[in-house]
Amino acid sequence: LPEALTLRNQMLQQFEIAAKDPSAIDRGAITFTIAGAGPTGVEMAGAIVELLEALRGDFPHLPLDRARVIVVEMVDAVLPPYSQRMQRYSRESLEERGIEVCLGTAIERVEADRVVLADGSDIPSHTLIWTAGVRANPLADLLGADQTKGGQVVVDDDLRLPGASNVFIIGDMAGVTDESGDPLPQLAPVAIQQGKHVAAQVTR
Repeated sequence: LPEALTLRNQMLQQFEIAAKDPSAIDRGAITFTIAGAGPTGVEMAGAIVELLEALRGDFPHLPLDRARVIVVEMVDAVLPPYSQRMQRYSRESLEERGIEVCLGTAIERVEADRVVLADGSDIPSHTLIWTAGVRANPLADLLGADQTKGGQVVVDDDLRLPGASNVFIIGDMAGVTDESGDPLPQLAPVAIQQGKHVAAQVTR
């Protein structure tokens, strides 16, 4: 919650700066860059577009149509964990709402007034929202088990720590894949289902 409030204040401050000095728009004051086109990044992009509509009454003289929402994703797809059909639909939906989608490009570095991409180009932007993955709690590093690149512990099919009959791992710390071998997204619905499963096993 504190991070959400900080982000909200940062965004509103940028609108106020642009309202006082319209030239700040060209310097990226109301360009909002989102790192990651996973579920969180896609949802965040949509929320910002809705915010722009809601702010029209508060900033009647600010050309909000010049605000930019840009999603940067290092792989070549929106919503990588999902089906190709869902990926296409999501990208089309984003673009229809005026959101710019930049795929196959990594972020090289972030400066106060711009985001520099790995291909050498840059985006004038004073606000970067990082949604490109969650690293598992450092506790995972202490278990001495196999881990994913995000630090998640690779678990058995029943969410047990391999080699331990009474240790289960769920949520963002569990490295779980679907039937196709793709990792499950680090979202609340997944963790809730895992929690119910493990609770049933503990009860048994």
